[in-house]
Amino acid sequence: MPGVYVFKARRTSRQLLTIALLIGLVGSAYFVREAVTYQDTLSIGLAAIALLVTVVVWAIRAGASVTRLTVRQGQLEVVQQGGRYVFDLASQYTIFEVHGRSERRGWYVLFHRRDLAPFKVDKTMVDPQDFMRVLRFFRPQLVEQQR
Repeated sequence: MPGVYVFKARRTSRQLLTIALLIGLVGSAYFVREAVTYQDTLSIGLAAIALLVTVVVWAIRAGASVTRLTVRQGQLEVVQQGGRYVFDLASQYTIFEVHGRSERRGWYVLFHRRDLAPFKVDKTMVDPQDFMRVLRFFRPQLVEQQR
């Protein structure tokens, strides 16, 4: 295991929002051109609705940040929407639970924190097989019980 291991970020939702934004921009351009050409109430209304939907998709995309997971010297660092969370994988005092199998739906890992709600890592953040491989490196006895 290298001193610093960076997990590949999952960007599926952001890519879908980018595609939706591009479709919205093309649709808005079409409806605005039609509204300028015909100058009737229906065309102007459709153009306004298309522009509004495009702005909403853009706002959602701007707020959707990618979660980044990195292991540095045995510590899992999670950067998510401006927050930074660190869990010591090498320490036996860090309690976490593996739910499900990494190949199946519903897989997630809960990291328990004192006086806070557990932090959940799931397949929307990281590749499950890659994450479990790293967990097996630091905690083989705990992960083997979950198989």
